[in-house]
Amino acid sequence: MKGKREERRPTAQGSLNDLGSRILNQSRYELSLSMRHLARALDRLPYEMDFNTQRMGTEGERIHFHPEFIFQLFMESPQKLNRLYMHSLLHCLFRHMFKNEDKKEELWNMACDIHVEYVLDSLDVDLLKRPAGEYRENTFQRLEEKIKTLSAERIYQYLEEADLDYDAWERLEREFYKDDHVFWKVIDRKDAPGQEGEGDSDGAPLPLPEDFTPNDNGTPSNGEGKEEKNQEAGNQEPENRGSEGEGNTGEGNSGEDSQGETKQEDSQSGNSSGKKQEERKKAENRKPPGQEKREEREAKKKRDDLSKEWEDISKRTEQEIEHSSKEKQEEQGSLAWFLRLEQKKYTDFRDFLRRLSVRRQKAAGAGDCH
Repeated sequence: MKGKREERRPTAQGSLNDLGSRILNQSRYELSLSMRHLARALDRLPYEMDFNTQRMGTEGERIHFHPEFIFQLFMESPQKLNRLYMHSLLHCLFRHMFKNEDKKEELWNMACDIHVEYVLDSLDVDLLKRPAGEYRENTFQRLEEKIKTLSAERIYQYLEEADLDYDAWERLEREFYKDDHVFWKVIDRKDAPGQEGEGDSDGAPLPLPEDFTPNDNGTPSNGEGKEEKNQEAGNQEPENRGSEGEGNTGEGNSGEDSQGETKQEDSQSGNSSGKKQEERKKAENRKPPGQEKREEREAKKKRDDLSKEWEDISKRTEQEIEHSSKEKQEEQGSLAWFLRLEQKKYTDFRDFLRRLSVRRQKAAGAGDCH
């Protein structure tokens, strides 16, 4: 009976996960009541407690959250948590995490955060409103003057050309950095944070054993055994000196040499065992021929499928806003406009000019041949 009671007792991490999920569920419920057309997108993302982040973030598969961050933000202001939830959801609807190839990570992350915050500020939804700061308003106004229509790609291009100094970049981060994008980097990896192969089921790293003390070789050592050997060696040395006298210094040196040889043999033995362990681990982790390429193909397919799924959710969300009541269109019509803009394939004008130049060169070369 005692064992059964212990099995039913929730773990500390399980309680944290349940409480964090309930808080996020409350935020999702409020968002879905206020913006019913987001129900499909909101229901797509389950929650997972994850100690690999200090905040909250998503790769489009699930929402990863650090429980302490969620609790503190909820206690400070449920409205801030609602806005952060919506911030991460918009990253998925605009598929920002799937468009980061061939882009500078830091610039792309910032461009996506600015884009999402710009869209949030354009929505006339009480649940998401926040006081407009002067710096934020000036940043948006400057971007509108430079690039007209704000999309993540155009903001990225602007930031790349602006070449901001450290202070200006740090000011942007303080204003627009909200959720954690670390999960964007591992979206196509099997060992993504919070999944099998890293930490336990809750995403927390596994602790080392209490008696684990690494030596210089990186292998566990037993301190008690060394102390016993040193005590035995210390007890034997005076006896040898006392019994043999001062004249038998040669034999005393011989005993010290033998002890030195023993220690050297132990050290070599430790090195050998450490090398064997490393070789054994390498052999276990070595993948069969062709497995790595197969895993890469599977990861790419998973990424493409997830991107396609969010593209479909984004289109449906835009259509539902368009067919909603006039009141809802006035509140959230800007989101439908931005989603519709996102469906159009964006082409950098510089890339267009380069392709046009190549075509003209090919045409000129063909004319010379004739």
